Amino acid sequence: MGYRWPGAIPFHYSVILQIRKCSLIVVYDVCCQASYDSLIQWINEIETHTNSKVLTYLVGNKIDQINRREIPTTIEQFANRYEMTFLETSAKEADNVEKLFFDIARELTKQAKAHELRPHNNKAFPSGKTTPVSSYSCQA
Repeated sequence: MGYRWPGAIPFHYSVILQIRKCSLIVVYDVCCQASYDSLIQWINEIETHTNSKVLTYLVGNKIDQINRREIPTTIEQFANRYEMTFLETSAKEADNVEKLFFDIARELTKQAKAHELRPHNNKAFPSGKTTPVSSYSCQA
């Protein structure tokens, strides 16, 4: 039985998870070009609603479905351009899921020890006020 992320939703589109106003995880489906295409929209939302100090991870999910992959592995260049840490995961097989959360915890702890982890503004990512990406969904 594969690992299910807490509060897991279908990964047919990009998802943003905000952790304690200090980090964001942007998840896209590596088997869905439309999911990848919506990343620019999500980046615009992030830039609008967060500060530049937020730790952001770009996560390609479903790497266990090698034969269905639509997104090239060169996406790491995209992540670097937007100053995002890049990682690929398989929620089904639990590949790199634990690593993702431990990496975030490690980096936030490092920032806290260096006194870099301070709220720079009180902007919270607005719940329910973002642009829906349902038009970007892929068939399962």
